[in-house]
Amino acid sequence: MKGKLKSDCQNYIRVLARQSSGKALICGTHAFSPKCREYVYSSVDGTLKNTRQFDGQGISPYDPRDNSTVVYLPD
Repeated sequence: MKGKLKSDCQNYIRVLARQSSGKALICGTHAFSPKCREYVYSSVDGTLKNTRQFDGQGISPYDPRDNSTVVYLPD
C-alpha cells in the first residue's frame, strides 16, 4: 500500500473469539483491508477447518498499531 511501511502491510491477528459449537472467529488487519475467517475444530484429526471468510470491516482494526477491544456476543 502506497505510503505505508512494508511491515505494516502484513496480516496481524487482532481478533480471536471462541464461538458456540466449537467454532473460532479469527480476524486480522490484512494490509489495511481487514478480513475474518471462521474455523471449526475437527476432533477426527485435531485441526481447525476454515468454514468461511468475510470482510472484517467494523470487527478488526485496519492498522496493526490500533489498540481495540472486541466484545463478542454469540448469535
